[in-house]
Amino acid sequence: MYRVTIPASALEGDGEVRLRLHYTGDAARARIGGRLVADHFWYGPEWEIGLRRFADAAARHGAEIRALPLDPASRIYVDASVREGLDPARNRAAVETAELAGAPRVSLRGAGDERA
Repeated sequence: MYRVTIPASALEGDGEVRLRLHYTGDAARARIGGRLVADHFWYGPEWEIGLRRFADAAARHGAEIRALPLDPASRIYVDASVREGLDPARNRAAVETAELAGAPRVSLRGAGDERA
């Protein structure tokens, strides 16, 4: 299990804060305060978890990430462009990197929407 400390100051403001993870494994699970908040099946891109809705618990408890290994006997298809990234998952499961990334909040309106 990999623990990520989430500073309360990172969660201040209006925008979203994403926990961006790169891991080796077949799948991964994220818990905050013991509660499962997200899971992910590896397919190439980094995994991003929005933390805004868990801000209080994330600042208090941080996040626990558990990467799960790929069963060596399983046959999984992923695009050829990322296939070599799946091979290490047959021998190990680990969180390689974790970082916080901010994203501004953007409001969208449909055409003809007169609301301010």
